[in-house]
Amino acid sequence: MLGRLAGLAAACALAGVLAAAVSPVRAEPLRVDYELYASGLNAMSFSALVDVRASGYDIQLQGETKGMVGVLFAFEMEARSTGAVEQGRLLPDRYRTANRIRSRALRWVHMDYGAAGLERVRGRPTPAEDDRDAVERAARDATIDPVTGVFAILLEAMDGCSASVEVFDGRRLYDFTGEDRGWVVLSPRDYIAYDGSAQICRLRMQRRDGFNDEYESQGRFPEYFDIWMAEVVEGAPPVPVRVEAETSLGPLRLYLSDHSGGSAARLPARGLIRELETALESSHETRE
Repeated sequence: MLGRLAGLAAACALAGVLAAAVSPVRAEPLRVDYELYASGLNAMSFSALVDVRASGYDIQLQGETKGMVGVLFAFEMEARSTGAVEQGRLLPDRYRTANRIRSRALRWVHMDYGAAGLERVRGRPTPAEDDRDAVERAARDATIDPVTGVFAILLEAMDGCSASVEVFDGRRLYDFTGEDRGWVVLSPRDYIAYDGSAQICRLRMQRRDGFNDEYESQGRFPEYFDIWMAEVVEGAPPVPVRVEAETSLGPLRLYLSDHSGGSAARLPARGLIRELETALESSHETRE
């Protein structure tokens, strides 16, 4: 469950970075690093790398548990999204995500998009193997992936953060809706690499289909995420510096710990996406 919640929190952080990268103010690659605290414990580290060019965008995300949480609950994840940029809009063409809990088999999703939207979904485990209902094709075809979905909400933050989008993450169907919560001033803290004014965007998630009722009940997912957006690089658009959510398992807190741009903005290869592609090449089944 920590992995599922952490992945969603990381998507919030990553999507905010997209908002910064899409702006013509910032044309070079941008990396941001975050620390996730679960019930007060420094549980995970996340890093996002965004590279946006005239030809399109390439976004990478990595995360892993750490400390005592890592010893008791070894979890690692990797995601990559590519697509085109047209008049400030992101149009995904491919979304891949993979994660592993302890030494278990790799869980992965691979989605391809076309001019009409989502065209093909593949992944392991299948809905039947994962004890969940498959989302009907008609319900998911016009959806977007979770990273793009959160980005669409945050992109409108300056105008009130009130957009609503339909999201399909390869297994679950849900809606994201934004709500403007005003401005605050953050005080200096050792675990936040920022202090100053920040705008709060509340992101609500409404479950629709494809959820495992036993492990993904409504009570186990946050009712909403609060995202603090701030300008950490002078002249650049704001990025998330803090993300908070309350769950039945305790509070989740995500804080910006570092950022870098240009040639210094790199991520080491973890190999999960490569393992996903290898599994895809050896599989002839389509997850429908």
